[in-house]
Amino acid sequence: MARARDRAAQQMDRYSEMPAYRALLDRENISDPVELAVIGDEQIMADAVARYAEAGADELIFALTALGSARDEERTWALLGELSRTGRD
Repeated sequence: MARARDRAAQQMDRYSEMPAYRALLDRENISDPVELAVIGDEQIMADAVARYAEAGADELIFALTALGSARDEERTWALLGELSRTGRD
């Protein structure tokens, strides 16, 4: 997971330089955009989605950044699809 987080940090670094994103990060007291990345297995992802919902988020947008294998991406999209279906109940 450390390598994936390093790759995410490299890909997300540019957001800290964009004024609109920097302002958003500052308002949320986030020093590094990679703090927003959720990297891990299905349980880690499901727990993160639940935390966002518990915090009051009513819409989440996920973007994959090709940090893992194609199979990893398939698993992530499958899980997010399942979570979106169960979240509507």
